[in-house]
Amino acid sequence: MTIRVFSDEDLERLRSFPEINREELIRFFTLTPADVEFIDPGRGPGPSDRLGLAVQLCTLPWLGFVPDAVASAPAVAVARLSERLQVPVGELRAYGTRWRTAGLDPKLHPVFPSRFCAGEGLPRQAGPSSPVAGHQRR
Repeated sequence: MTIRVFSDEDLERLRSFPEINREELIRFFTLTPADVEFIDPGRGPGPSDRLGLAVQLCTLPWLGFVPDAVASAPAVAVARLSERLQVPVGELRAYGTRWRTAGLDPKLHPVFPSRFCAGEGLPRQAGPSSPVAGHQRR
């Protein structure tokens, strides 16, 4: 027997982004030099991958999860990140079209856990299956 845990409204909330206010925009969507170095190491990922990763990297501490539709992130947040990364805003539409970029890559977390473990940005919802679970504070 299947038990329904989430209502349709709850599921929609988990699949999409809420509106963002100015304080949240500045607090969560400001990339540090270390963030930029991680996202844009000068090789490898294309512009859509860099912008999509930046959106996910900033969204996780903000919401505690990353909604399914990464490309539906608030336009003002995407514009802020695209300006910092010097990537056209429209590149985000191409993000997630390949299966391996459709979600936050868990292999990347051990490489750069400090953003999630510094205490300030640690999501309160972090649990055993959370991408931040198991990381130790440095």
